[in-house]
This record gives sequence, C-alpha cells and structure tokens, in this order.
Amino acid sequence: MKTFDMPRIYEWSEIKDEFTDSLLVGNGGSMALSNNFVYESLYEKAREKENLDQATQQVFSKFYKDSHDFERVLYRLWQANYINHLFSVSDEEKQKIKDGYNLIQKALLKAVKDIHPNHRELKGQLFLVGKYLSHFKTVFSLNYDLIIYWSMLEYNDQYKNVLKDGFITSDSLISNSKVFAKSRIEILKKPYNGNNSATLVFYPHGNLILHRTKSQEGKIQGHKAIYNSILENIADFWQENNSIPLFVSEGTYQEKLEVISSSNYLSYVIHEELPNGGDSLVIYGWGIGKQDTHILEQIARGTYQQIAVSVYKGNKEDEQIDREIKEIVERIMSTAKHIDEENIKFFNAQSVGCWNN
Repeated sequence: MKTFDMPRIYEWSEIKDEFTDSLLVGNGGSMALSNNFVYESLYEKAREKENLDQATQQVFSKFYKDSHDFERVLYRLWQANYINHLFSVSDEEKQKIKDGYNLIQKALLKAVKDIHPNHRELKGQLFLVGKYLSHFKTVFSLNYDLIIYWSMLEYNDQYKNVLKDGFITSDSLISNSKVFAKSRIEILKKPYNGNNSATLVFYPHGNLILHRTKSQEGKIQGHKAIYNSILENIADFWQENNSIPLFVSEGTYQEKLEVISSSNYLSYVIHEELPNGGDSLVIYGWGIGKQDTHILEQIARGTYQQIAVSVYKGNKEDEQIDREIKEIVERIMSTAKHIDEENIKFFNAQSVGCWNN
C-alpha cells in the first residue's frame, strides 16, 4: 500500500508562473474578506429573523427539507402561479401563491443582507482580488455573493475590460439587464482596448446579480454609484421584472444538478467551460466537499494536467493540515484519475500576492 508523504506547501510566488489558465474559487475566498460568510444557511437566518410564515416554511419542508434552497422553492411557486393562470383559478387563490412568492423572495434578500458585508468594509481588499483574478485566463466562482462582481468593477476601473463575464447589451433586453452571449465567448476571451491580457469570469452556481424570467436569463446591471444599495436594487429588479434569482445557495450535488440543468447559462458553464479551462487549475477556498461532487466530476473530464490547491494554515496544528491535505489528494485522485499525485501542489492561502494579500 502506498504511503502518503506530506507535500510541500509553497508560497504563491513560487508557483504562480506554472498556473495561469484557470482559477476556481469557493466560499473560503469570501471568508478571507469577511467572517460574515461563515454563516452557511440562508434558510436558518430567515427563520431566526422570523421572515418566513408557517405556510412558506411548510413549502420548504415538503419539497426541499434537507437543502432548503430558496431558488428552487421560488421556482416551484413561480410554476404554480403559471398553472393557476392556465386553469383559471380564482383571483383570491392566485393571490395566496403570489403573496407566498413575494414573502420568500423578501426573506431571501433580508437573509443575504444580514450576512453580507457592505462595500465600505471590503473596499481596500477588492482591487487586490481583481488583480489576482487577472492573473488567469478563466475564473470560476462558486459563490453567490458580490465579492467577485465588486472586484471586477474595482479592477476594471483602472484596467478597462480586462475582467469580463460574457454578458453584453442587447436591444431586446428588459430594463437594466444584459444577456449572456455564448456565441461571442471566443471573441471575449481575447484582449482588447489595448490590454495585454483578458480574463473571463463564470458563475457555475449562479450569482446574486444573475436572474431569470420566463423567456430569458440575464445579469442585473450595476455601477460604482450604487455599490452600497445594490442589494436593494436587486430586490427591486426581481419584483419589477417578475424574475427570480439565478443562484444555487444550498443543497446536495444531485439537487444542485437539477437547478443547473434547468438553466441554459449554468449548463453551458458547467459542461462546456469548466472542463475546458486549459492545462492548469488553481483551487482557492474550495473544500471539495461531497455537495460539490458535480464540480469535481467536470474537472476530472477536463484538460487539466496539474492542480494547485490553497491551504489556510491559521492556527491549525500541523497534524490537522496534514489530514486536510491528504483528504483533498484522495478526493481529487479518486475522481480525476488521470492526474498524478506529484501534479497536485499546495500553496499558502495567505501568501503575498495571493487573493487579497
């Protein structure tokens, strides 16, 4: 039986030139900027604040007892409202569904606002994150929060259009929104406006700034002037345009796959972009848990030949770090069988020049 030898933990500066293709960011990336993101369950936060009534809690319990995924519950009620119209259900009964929908939508935004730090708290770190993102050709963020979005705005303020997300203006769009341009992705991957590089950012689990209506999916537009009111703007947009958020906040990987399969954007990112991110992949702040098995499976079927994984040392004992690294190696190699152990490297998450450092 092969013994596990504790690999070296590099500083980012020692390996960064080997890893320039793709970056995958998990919740640890957000937690590095604010401890607020340690809170995992938006549903429990909504219950704690008494923002859900008995009826709406029963909808969660009936359909998604384990995951409590807001996006999926909202989608259920959205469908129910459509069916009520088809079968000419009374206006009084229709209104009950609409009221439940609106209550859950507001509870979601309140829960997000309760845990989400404001822009002022993070401003000093956002440009550094944007600079780190620009090191890569492609970035995949598993987080629904606004960290990546704000970082892109901050960095692009100085280096125009280096960081792009594939959403472009369209004449047919509803107010204050953009549409994902899959047909223009290859063009968008190339530098322009005199830049030396270009980075394309994708959200495999969606994001707060993404939405869907009955006919399309898009991105809610924002700019620096509304930094501190963006969550209110998002809430207003959802209500005014009869849309729902496009992000996967909780759930098992099977449940997440159901949401992903219902979205053209998420399906494209997961099945087309994620497996084709080049030869090298950096994983920052992602624990590679069972709930994200679907992400690891797409990495495994991809083109990656070497992987670098961040290690947060903090106040951990060496034995704990050893165990965590061993588990990560086992998870990667059990799925991505073509990647050898020697091609999995580890680096200090708090290295100079890494993420927000």
